[in-house]
Amino acid sequence: MKPVVFDFEANWDDVLRVVDDPIALHALDTAMTEWCEFRGGRRAWLPENGPWWYSQTDAWCMQADSKFEVSPEFDKYQAWIRENGYNRDDLTREEEQICCDMYGEFESHFYPQPETPDWYRCWGSCHYMIDWNLAIGWLLFPERDWYALEGDTHQTAVGISDDNEPFLLMDILWGKDYAKAIWPAVENGEWELYYDGTISAIAN
Repeated sequence: MKPVVFDFEANWDDVLRVVDDPIALHALDTAMTEWCEFRGGRRAWLPENGPWWYSQTDAWCMQADSKFEVSPEFDKYQAWIRENGYNRDDLTREEEQICCDMYGEFESHFYPQPETPDWYRCWGSCHYMIDWNLAIGWLLFPERDWYALEGDTHQTAVGISDDNEPFLLMDILWGKDYAKAIWPAVENGEWELYYDGTISAIAN
């Protein structure tokens, strides 16, 4: 039986009802602390930064750059440069840092924002964010048994029901076509399903 993939965007209001639940908060803190340690501790986990900030790739920065530079905000930044008398071809190191900081301040509006799905998308962290996926799945669908489904390059949460309903995949990182991509590998036994009791232990 092919699974259904939980649509985070379409059901985000439901997710927002449970993201501040102690179970979800504990799972997120555990996941991100371990992820930061795995990454060598170069950035300590601070919840106010959001999981996205700790992504393994610079995809969020590249996306913000692209959006910022075609937006009215970029025109405001250019006007700020002119109004402050900076010549971008002849900046001192101090002036360059000032302009760079201001660029970052304008650009920050195009980074993932709190209380949005993208805020929780920490690229590269699937084997750690599995705890959060499991927690959200359990909080929204406590009638299901929640397992981790693991392949060579990815890990996701799956909710299994006793009444022959389709498996429910809960994955903040991958999109709605996820099931089409992975399910043949699951059926071929290339992915492993396991349960460690973590979510039930926390919940109880």
